[in-house]
Amino acid sequence: MTHAKIGPNSIIQTVQALKNIYGPPKALEILHQVGRADLPDNLPTAMVAEQDFFSLVHALTTPLNPDELVQVLTLAGQLTAAYLLKHRIPKPFQQLLKLLPRQVGLPLFMFVIGKNAWTFVGSGQFRFVNGPEPMIILANQAPETEDQTQKIACSFYRGTFEKLLQTLIEPKTLVRKAEHLTMNDVRCAYTITFSG
Repeated sequence: MTHAKIGPNSIIQTVQALKNIYGPPKALEILHQVGRADLPDNLPTAMVAEQDFFSLVHALTTPLNPDELVQVLTLAGQLTAAYLLKHRIPKPFQQLLKLLPRQVGLPLFMFVIGKNAWTFVGSGQFRFVNGPEPMIILANQAPETEDQTQKIACSFYRGTFEKLLQTLIEPKTLVRKAEHLTMNDVRCAYTITFSG
């Protein structure tokens, strides 16, 4: 059986976020507690099994409380977005998005994201629902992962999307967890709002 893979930034930037928030010595201590003291010197350089990321998130639920882990993963998502803006999203396309009205730029950007979604959704599916309150949905994501780990891991994707949209579409964009969805296959769902 082939295991779905996702980009290495899921792990690289989680380690970096730990360093940024707690300092390198404390970050190493946290990683040592969860049996991953090897990570800072052996960060992945290629696509990783999505389960490796979810296993790391699950392991971090022991030394960190839920709020702390959400903070780490949100920052990891923001750092991933910064990497994508610097290295992966062509500058001319970025400039185009910034010039377009958000009603045009948002669906265009989400269309492009959807074409490249395999790099971050792994075994899941990416959906964008346009409308007065646009939504991003990640469905069927890592079904073998326990619900609590998956819910916390959603903070990583939320941080990534929010930073990208604030940079490329509208600085006052907010990406928040969607509430009261009835679709059974949803793992992570977010609403996009603009405060300005």
